[in-house]
Amino acid sequence: MLKPVLRGTVAASAVALALAGPALAQANPNQIALFKVVTAKDDVVVGWTKAEVEAMGRGALIDVVAGELQRAGQLSVWQFATLRDKDGQLKTAPLKRIVIFAPGTARIEPYVSAYDVLPPN
Repeated sequence: MLKPVLRGTVAASAVALALAGPALAQANPNQIALFKVVTAKDDVVVGWTKAEVEAMGRGALIDVVAGELQRAGQLSVWQFATLRDKDGQLKTAPLKRIVIFAPGTARIEPYVSAYDVLPPN
């Protein structure tokens, strides 16, 4: 049985994850859905454009992405990194296209960047 303090923490975490989808759209005018993919070896920030996510299906972002990864076994995604733009400002920008594989993925979680998110070109 969970202690009251721990129950509150678990409940707050669940609410935060449920609200992460709408928060992504508000903090990210280019509507890039960002996620951290955690594997046994490392973790990487990846993202999809709004059109790419809509092509995968409807529902909560995390559910759509997890379901598509499970169904397809692998997904092609944009890897994002924090980079400086030509004015020296930090931005979260697409780095390269990569593939993530379902068997090697331990966890996928929503990621909110502290910087402006640039769309893929």
